[in-house]
Amino acid sequence: MDGLLGRFLSFDKMITGTIVKFLYYILLALVILGGIFFLLQSLFSGNFGMFLGGLILLPLAIIYVRMICEMFLVIFRISDNLAALRQMKENETK
Repeated sequence: MDGLLGRFLSFDKMITGTIVKFLYYILLALVILGGIFFLLQSLFSGNFGMFLGGLILLPLAIIYVRMICEMFLVIFRISDNLAALRQMKENETK
């Protein structure tokens, strides 16, 4: 099992970093579309206070999504670095 399927099933290389990046773009689009919908709905309903709240919450939601995805990426990069250190240590002892 040296092919793509073998690498996928052996968990030697993490693919979650790519998935997190893809998930970030999906969540970013959802947050922006939801924010625009919220802003337009509050504007057309005449609730100006809710509109201002949406203007404040939209950038904060974008930053929050970015922070969550970055935390996941940091965890997986730590895992990759630990695997590389383990491999270096095994090569030194041989």
